[in-house]
Amino acid sequence: MKKIFKKSLAIMVSAAICLTALIGCLSVSAAEGDTPVYTVVSAEGEKGGTVGVNVTGADLTKICGQSVDIKFAAGLEIGKVRDNLNNRDLVLVNDETGGEYNILSNEDGTKTVRLVDIINFPQYGDTPPLETSSFNVTISVTIPTNASAGTVYSIIFDESQFADLNEKWVYPQLIDGKITVVADAPVCTHENLEFVSAVPATEEVNGTITFECADCGEQITEDVTYLMSSLLATPSIGCTSTTQLILRANITNYANSEDGIAVVTHKYGNGAADETMVFDVADAENDGSYYRWIIGVKSIHFTDTFTSVFYTKRDGQWVSGMVRDFSVKDSAMSVVTSSTSAEAMKRVAANLLKMGAEAQSYFNYNTSLLADAELVGDYAQYVTTTKPSVEKNESNYIPVSSDFVEKQKVALATPSISLGDAISFSHKAVTTYYSNPDQLTDVKLMVSYTSFNGAPISEAITDYSVDEKGRLLFNVDVIAPNMRELVSVTVYNGDSAVSDTATYSIESVLAAVVLTDPSVEDLVNAIINYSDSAQSAF
Repeated sequence: MKKIFKKSLAIMVSAAICLTALIGCLSVSAAEGDTPVYTVVSAEGEKGGTVGVNVTGADLTKICGQSVDIKFAAGLEIGKVRDNLNNRDLVLVNDETGGEYNILSNEDGTKTVRLVDIINFPQYGDTPPLETSSFNVTISVTIPTNASAGTVYSIIFDESQFADLNEKWVYPQLIDGKITVVADAPVCTHENLEFVSAVPATEEVNGTITFECADCGEQITEDVTYLMSSLLATPSIGCTSTTQLILRANITNYANSEDGIAVVTHKYGNGAADETMVFDVADAENDGSYYRWIIGVKSIHFTDTFTSVFYTKRDGQWVSGMVRDFSVKDSAMSVVTSSTSAEAMKRVAANLLKMGAEAQSYFNYNTSLLADAELVGDYAQYVTTTKPSVEKNESNYIPVSSDFVEKQKVALATPSISLGDAISFSHKAVTTYYSNPDQLTDVKLMVSYTSFNGAPISEAITDYSVDEKGRLLFNVDVIAPNMRELVSVTVYNGDSAVSDTATYSIESVLAAVVLTDPSVEDLVNAIINYSDSAQSAF
């Protein structure tokens, strides 16, 4: 059984001297009470790994000094010992200077860690007595590199040196432990890397690109060198209800590429925090000549800067090219000022910028730099100044039947338009009328209309969100020339219609907005003029 004996507070003395002193100590300190308990907490680790083995003592108030010998199985290497109660490393015994613990090598290849200390002892004079009821150390142990999974290394309290001590000693309860070798963790192949950050290279200085593995969490940083041809072309503008910057990277420049990422930073004109967008070549449209990505840009953000750089891997090395700044305003003005642009396209670009400027004014966003600021002099002629007709009547708004609620299962509310996004429908499908909304397992919004040029359009919108009231929210996008065209929408669950059909045009909804908020009329007029100019051009 483990016994207790006295040790100098500064220097560990020989075991023989300690034992002689300890018998006297215990003959007066051993008393009835709770049995002290010493425990080795079992641990697990991989081969070659280092683990912390926790050794604790509890209910020690009846002990004045302790000698704790812990024997570790052969093959284990012992490192530092940490005193957890005082948050410090103990000092290993040195023959000249002493110390606080010792590591003894045994003939059978095992090693013993000996911890000797005074823990409860009356002091003299003005020195208060030492008092403690617990003991807690962590011993650092390294597992052999050739250990096999499932191997168990024993860790036991060594009682052999105290076998002949008399009954005056305190006999604690001793709970041995072990270290179990577990199978090596699988080596992560880092197949699911997610972009974290990048610093583009210049002609003078290399950059870096950092990814984080979604499987193991490790971050991986690689060097980036400069390659002039690794750049994004000047973007074109897509004329849908939400204006688009269309980015392109020339595929022929990257015949040997293994990967590619376009990193775009949206710098807001009102000083809001930058937003970083990442576009992977795997998600790009690919027509054999270009990687192509689309950024939806709200009307109020036409003057905002989109700082863009393309990173690609060539022959195993990441490269980046020029950092380029784009904006809808600059792209549209390049059309207006070009000597080769058709007059109709100049009108489309100019009216697009007029719409953006009116949106900035209405929403009070970065009004010190309006999108149409450069449409002066000869360029001003391309802006439509005639007030357009904007109407809501049966030709562009067909309400659902009067017994709508009674005869259908899902109600379609009158759509709204997010003017900040310019002009897309937002449809609410109210499911409270459905006997069991959980039965809506295959929901889609069927959209159909005839385009301004006579082409039939039909699509199923399966993406939707659910608001706090359980309503399904769908967004319907139409291209710029079709803002006066009737669009019919019906909610389907699988192959069955679960709502009546509602028919609207963007024109009719905009007209309704003006009726309730006359201050938006200039913006609405600019939207319709933009639509009309697009219809003429296309």
